[in-house]
Amino acid sequence: MKFTTFAVALLATTSLTSVASAADFKLGITGTARMGVQSVEGTAAVAATEGAYTAAQITALDTAVGTWAADLSAAAATNDSTAVTLLTELRADRAAAVTAYGLISGPTAAEVASYNAAISAWDAAIDAADGTVGTDAVKDTTSAVNRVRIAFTGEGTLDNGLSFGATIRADNAVAGNAGTAGSQYISGGFGKISMGDLNGADEVAVGDVAGVGIAGLGDNNELAYQSNAHNLGWELSTMGVTASLSMDTTIQSGSNNAMGLSYSQDLSGAAVNVGLGRSQIGTATQTSIGAGVTMGGINAQIAQSEDDNGTAADVEETAVSLSYSLSALTGTVFQKDIVTVGSADVSYTGFGVSYDLGGATAKVGVMNDDADRQWIDAGISFSF
Repeated sequence: MKFTTFAVALLATTSLTSVASAADFKLGITGTARMGVQSVEGTAAVAATEGAYTAAQITALDTAVGTWAADLSAAAATNDSTAVTLLTELRADRAAAVTAYGLISGPTAAEVASYNAAISAWDAAIDAADGTVGTDAVKDTTSAVNRVRIAFTGEGTLDNGLSFGATIRADNAVAGNAGTAGSQYISGGFGKISMGDLNGADEVAVGDVAGVGIAGLGDNNELAYQSNAHNLGWELSTMGVTASLSMDTTIQSGSNNAMGLSYSQDLSGAAVNVGLGRSQIGTATQTSIGAGVTMGGINAQIAQSEDDNGTAADVEETAVSLSYSLSALTGTVFQKDIVTVGSADVSYTGFGVSYDLGGATAKVGVMNDDADRQWIDAGISFSF
C-alpha cells in the first residue's frame, strides 16, 4: 500500500498532548479498478412433475420416523387430491416432531441421530408427494464486471507506542459516518482493538481458499461464515500465534460472539499457517478449521466449517485450492463441497490463470456451479 507520508512534531502544550511529546501520522489514498466481462451459461427448461408416493414408501417412512410420530393414516398419493391429504399429515407430523425435539433438555446422541434421520425422511417424502414446479429455460448471459474503488487510510503512532488508524472506501462514506462501514483501530501492549465493518474472529483465523477470475465468479471459494458482519474485535499476537475475539453488538438476543486462534511460521523455507475458529450467533454454532502451506511456487490451502443450526438443517462446507506460480504466471484450481442435512450435496469447481503485468494483472477464470452451469470471466485489474 502506498502512502503520502508526513511527520509532525507536537509540543506538550495541552493535557491532550501531554501523554506523548511527538507523533507520526500517515495519510494515504489508494485505488483499485478492474475491466472485464463475465459469461454465465443458461439452463434448459425443466418440466413439472406430479406428486406421487406409494403405499410401500409410506410403510418405509413409518419405520424411519420411529417414535417421533404415529403411523400415517393418509393413503398413498396417486393424484392431486390424495397428495394434498398426505402432504397435510406429513407436514403436521414434521412440525410436531420439531416442537417435541425443542422441548428435550440435553438430547442424547441417539435422540439427535434419530431426530435428524426422521426430519430427513419427512423432507424427502414431502418433496416426493408435492412434486416439482416446472421452470422456463434461461438464456446464456454476458455482462460487464468493471468497477473502480478509492480508499482513504490514516495511521498514527505516539512516542509511548500507542498506534491508531482508520480506513474507509469512498463509496462507503455515508455508512462510515454511521459506524457501519470502514474500520478503526487502536493498538498497544494490550493488543489491537478494532471497530466498524469487520470479519468475525473465526474467519480472520481460518480464512478462505484461493479463488479465480477477475470478479470472483460468485466467490464460491469462500466459506459461509456466520460471523461476517461483526463490529467489535480484539486480537493479540506473539511468536507467530494470534488469539482473537469479536462480536456483533447489534444482536441483543442470544449469542453474538466469535473466537479464533491461528499460528503462522516460516519453517525451513516453507510458510505454514493453521487456524481454528468458533462462532455462536443467535442459537446457531459454527466451528471452522483451516491450514495452508507455501513452498517454492506452490501454495495449497484447505478450510472446513461445520454448522450446528439447532432445529434447522446442519451444514458442512469443505474447500481446497492449489496454486502454482512460475515467474509472472500463476495457475489456480479450487473445489468447494457443501453437505446439508436433508438436501442433495452440491459442489463448486473452478480454475484460473493470472499474469502479473507489473502494476496490473490479467486474469481469466472458469467455474462450474451447483447447477452444473459454467461461468467464465476475463479482464485486467490494476491498482494505484
